[in-house]
Amino acid sequence: MNADRDIIITSKMVMRPIRPKSSIAIREDEFWNGELSEKHLEDILDPILLSRTNMFESVSSIERTIDHLLIKYFLGDWNDEEKVRFERFQYEILASEWCTFSTKRKLIIKMINEENLLSGREKEDFDKLLKKVMSYRNRFAHGEFSTNGQSIFISFFENKHQTDEVDQEYLWNIERI
Repeated sequence: MNADRDIIITSKMVMRPIRPKSSIAIREDEFWNGELSEKHLEDILDPILLSRTNMFESVSSIERTIDHLLIKYFLGDWNDEEKVRFERFQYEILASEWCTFSTKRKLIIKMINEENLLSGREKEDFDKLLKKVMSYRNRFAHGEFSTNGQSIFISFFENKHQTDEVDQEYLWNIERI
């Protein structure tokens, strides 16, 4: 059996794995009535999956940059003799599961405030930008994708349950961040 092609039926929903640890829910009657073919589903999903991958890579790059700034802020410059201490801080603190993007965002804002690196509107815009990055990352990481056969939707919780249509405009808005 090919995991990318297997269809699993659970409580009136068809689940089609789209990548490891993720799936998309399709109403059973839409799939079985022939309204939604495998090819049609792939055509709908491909741009979403590509955008999801690009977003995770972009967020990862932003997070690595934040990590380097935090290392520099908390530990200063280093030389080869101190490499172990810096690596320990990076891997045991910054890469730990409890040091989330949200935590790092708060630390970087604290650093900006203490060092007066940004002020006024620039500081507000920077914080809003990091919040948006975190929001979209969490939507795509933890949200549930669904389709009506024509469009893809993502359901997520952010202060309340929300559902957005994931169309080209939505994906472009993410890229513009």
